[in-house]
Order: sequence, then structure tokens, then C-alpha cells
Amino acid sequence: KQRTRQHIIEDLGFNNVEKQVLLTGCIIQRYFADYGYDGEIHTFDEDGYYENGYALFQLKSTDKSKFVKQYNAFAFDLSKRDLELWLYEKVPVLIILYDSTTDTSYFIELQNYFKQHKKTLNDVNKFVRIYIPLTDVFNIEAVQLVRQLKNGL
Repeated sequence: KQRTRQHIIEDLGFNNVEKQVLLTGCIIQRYFADYGYDGEIHTFDEDGYYENGYALFQLKSTDKSKFVKQYNAFAFDLSKRDLELWLYEKVPVLIILYDSTTDTSYFIELQNYFKQHKKTLNDVNKFVRIYIPLTDVFNIEAVQLVRQLKNGL
């Protein structure tokens, strides 16, 4: 079996995301079977106590991000089939895009994204294009935002 460039950048992407989570004192659990998610993030409070619940994430890693200057964002297509799973979750669902050319991850929280853009599943035929802003870097501050979303703050 051959290890391809795609295998390498997927591991680099997971490593990039995991590092940001670990820097906040939180943990990440990777799924090796793909049923729509790549893993989950578990958080801890400032005193190191576990916070109930978790956030799910889907990670997309690429060498060729589709940057759309007009929106100052990366374009990414999501299938209706995946959205049917993700939008009905009771926990936050992150879509994370890892750009291997800059070793940077960007993210949206999907349910909030759909609310803010006034989109529903009824608006989707087979695919929908989302835009992940260049400013929404998955970093330590993003993990803190995940804590807030997950804890309903």
C-alpha cells in the first residue's frame, strides 16, 4: 500500500487541530472509522475540571484551498447527505479546513453558520457552498469559543 500526499496532509491537519486543543488544556479524540465525523473535542474549565458534553468536528485537509477574494474566505462544498447528519446534532459541529500550504486551519460552527446565513436543508439540492472566513483561524481562541458554544454560554 502506498502512503499518498493526501494521507500525509490529513495527518498534518489533525496534528494542527490537535495542537490548538492541547494548548488550551483540553483533549481531542480522533475517530478512525469515518461515519461523518473525524473526532470530538472535550473541554475542561480553568481549574482543570471536565466540562460535560463535547463538540464534533469534520476535518478537510487540502493542498489546494479555494480562496474567494470577493468574500475573503475559502469556498467549500458540503453534501446534503452530510448536512442531514450534522445539522440535527444536539452538540456543536465544526467544519475545519486545513490548508497545508500555510499550515493553518480555519473553521465554522455549522449550525450557527446556517442560522446566520438564513439557510436550511430545504435550500440545498445535492450540495451547498459554504465560505470559511480567512479570519476564522482554528487557534486557542477558537477552542475557547468552542467551550462557550458547547456550554451554551
